[in-house]
Amino acid sequence: MKTVNAWLASPAGQGAAEAVAATDPKQIAEQARRTAQHYTELSQRLAALHIVAEDLAPRVTRYEQIADSAAQALREVAEALDHGDLENARKKRVDFDTVAQREGPLVQEINTVCR
Repeated sequence: MKTVNAWLASPAGQGAAEAVAATDPKQIAEQARRTAQHYTELSQRLAALHIVAEDLAPRVTRYEQIADSAAQALREVAEALDHGDLENARKKRVDFDTVAQREGPLVQEINTVCR
């Protein structure tokens, strides 16, 4: 699907799984917020496509859910960092990583259906 593939090829998509590589909590929180916003925008773009194909629609819905969950986890990372709660930020980052791991296989499924 062009929308997903274009997003994954963008700087936001390429860095999404790594979300943060800095060591300063404020910088990490800002990067998490930016990446969360990119996931939110992706989810909105997917919803706007109004996919009705029987084999594709449920996969696109799952991708929207992944994007929404990823965005939420990253916002929670940023919030925890803002409050100096490094342990909770770490846990929320693990939540994000768990969600992000579902993204690649689903993109492959979508690409297979679209061929």
